[in-house]
Amino acid sequence: MSGPEETNGARTWTLPYTRNLIAPVPETTSPNDAPPAQPPRRRVLSAFVDDHTCESAAHVFRVLGDRARLKTLALLLVGEANVTELAGASAEHMSTVSHRLRHLRAEGLVRQRRDGRHVYYSLANGEIRAALESALEHAGRLQPWWPGERRRARE
Repeated sequence: MSGPEETNGARTWTLPYTRNLIAPVPETTSPNDAPPAQPPRRRVLSAFVDDHTCESAAHVFRVLGDRARLKTLALLLVGEANVTELAGASAEHMSTVSHRLRHLRAEGLVRQRRDGRHVYYSLANGEIRAALESALEHAGRLQPWWPGERRRARE
């Protein structure tokens, strides 16, 4: 979570993906001024975090939590591909990749386009692309978490 940002004498609390949804809250200028009815941070959090949103996000993270599904989606960052191309790039059986793509399509993360006898898959939208790019970029900056790799990273 980001902290307060000063903009023209007003404090704005921001959360990722909510920058344009939050109105500036003026700071009090003297002890006699009444404080806001609800602190800005709490107002933003209560508007942003509800049970349905959290459950939906948790479901997406569970789907993305599988390494093979994440790798398939990462391969689609390059552009659309068919099952044969994805199976070759990931060194997996076509039936395995096809089953995984069917699951990702049912979850709304990929879409398909038929061209004659071939079916091409791509990421469903730009939001998914941005989330994947951000997650992979962030993961590239992290230290490895598995014990064998952590030992090698320190040496």
